[in-house]
Amino acid sequence: MILLSWRSFWFVLASVALSAPPRPALGSEVECDPEHPKRCSTGLQEGQKAPYAGQLLTPELALFLGGAAEDCPDRIRVEVQKATGDLEIDLALAKRLREIDQEGCTAKLEAVQTEESLLEQVLTHPALWFVVGVAATVGAYQLASMHIQGVGR
Repeated sequence: MILLSWRSFWFVLASVALSAPPRPALGSEVECDPEHPKRCSTGLQEGQKAPYAGQLLTPELALFLGGAAEDCPDRIRVEVQKATGDLEIDLALAKRLREIDQEGCTAKLEAVQTEESLLEQVLTHPALWFVVGVAATVGAYQLASMHIQGVGR
């Protein structure tokens, strides 16, 4: 029997459950890794010298899977850090784009307010109304004189 720590035992158990799901055994068919002939497993059926259906592993395969499973927390941590970094970059980009959009809207609002202010200054300036009054008077005089000339003919 191979002595494993509880952590390694659970990693081996999880690895076996995820990578080699139980399947019906066909006799005593043994599957081995071609590169590592001592890493083998075989399927078991309930009642076949085992209390449950599943996979029976050689000590070499169990140790290999346990070692591979021990690296999982480190791999997960690296992947989570990478994903978190990607999210932080995306969030920073979204914030910067929002700031740029807000700056553009602020500049547009200031331009509209400046235009309104200038228009208000022009419309409320006394010289404008003097010029409009003079133009209206001259225009009315011209119309009246044309009308009088037309009637006199």
